[in-house]
Amino acid sequence: MPSADTQGWTVLATTVGSESCTDTEILQAYQEQYITVEPGFRWIENPAAISPVWLEKPERIAALAMPTVVGLLVYAVIQRQVRLYLREHKRQIPGNKGPTATPTAAVVFTLFTPVTLVPTFKGVWLDMRNFSAITIISKA
Repeated sequence: MPSADTQGWTVLATTVGSESCTDTEILQAYQEQYITVEPGFRWIENPAAISPVWLEKPERIAALAMPTVVGLLVYAVIQRQVRLYLREHKRQIPGNKGPTATPTAAVVFTLFTPVTLVPTFKGVWLDMRNFSAITIISKA
C-alpha cells in the first residue's frame, strides 16, 4: 500500500458545513453518486486523456485544479442542457449505439466535428457544413 505521501488527492467542494457531516460522510456520499455523476467524467481517469503532472506546492496544485474543475463543470452543464432540451422536446440525437435522448457531452462534441468556420476578409465567418447552403454567421 502506498504511503500517505504518495497517495492521490480527492478534491471535493461542497456547501455542506462541517457541523452537518464529517469529511468521511461527504466522501461516501460523493462515491455513492457513481451511478449518476461519475460515468460522465470517466474519460478523465483514462491515462491517455491527461498526462501525469507532478506538483509539490499546494499553490500549484490549486492552480491546476481550478481550470480542471471549471472544465468539468462546463462539460457537465453542456451535457445537462442538451439532455433537458431533448427531454422537453421529445427528441433524440445520434449516439454511440443509435439514437439517444441522454447523450454524453462527448457525443454532443462529436456531432460538431463536421463544422468548419472559415474567416473571410470582412470579419464575417462562413459556416462550411453544407456547400449548397452556406450560412453566414456574424463573428462575436
